Amino acid sequence: MSFVVLRIEKLKTPGNIGGLNAHLTRTMAVPNADPELTKYNSRSIGTDDLNEDILKRINACGITPRTNAVLAVEHLMTSGKEAFNYQKTPDGQLLGYMDRWDAFEKNAKEWLHERYGKENLVNFTVHHDEQAPHIHAIVVPVVNGKLNCRVLLGGRDKLREKICPKKM
Repeated sequence: MSFVVLRIEKLKTPGNIGGLNAHLTRTMAVPNADPELTKYNSRSIGTDDLNEDILKRINACGITPRTNAVLAVEHLMTSGKEAFNYQKTPDGQLLGYMDRWDAFEKNAKEWLHERYGKENLVNFTVHHDEQAPHIHAIVVPVVNGKLNCRVLLGGRDKLREKICPKKM
C-alpha cells in the first residue's frame, strides 16, 4: 500500500528562495541525489532562476510586497517509493512504473492549477535522482491582485478541509 505526501512551506525571503533554487538546479551538494540519475530530472514550468520566476509573477500583477509577505509557497509532492517501483540498472538507467508516475505528475499539476490558478504556478520541477521521485511546485499566492497566502492556505484546519474535505 502506498501513500501520498504533500509538504507545504512558505518562502518569505530571497535567501529562502535562493537556497531552494540551488537544490532544484543541483548547484548545491545534495547528498542523497544520485548524479547518474540527474539526467532524468525535468522542469515543465519555470526556469533555472526561481527568484526571477517569482518576481516576474509579482511584477506582472503590479505588487509591491510588504516586508513580511509570503512571496511564494513550495509544495513538495510525492508518494512512497514502492508506488513507482523505481530502480537504477547497473548501466545507470531508471526503471519503474513510469505510466503511474506520468499520471501522478499530470494529476498534481491539474490540482495545483485548479486550486491556485494556472498563472500562479511559476515553477514545476521533478526530481528522479533521489530515493523517491518527487515534485517541487512553486506557487505565488496572488489573490485579487495582492499577495495573500492566508486566503489560500489558512491555518492547519482550513488547509486540511480544502485538501481532504471528507472526514476519514
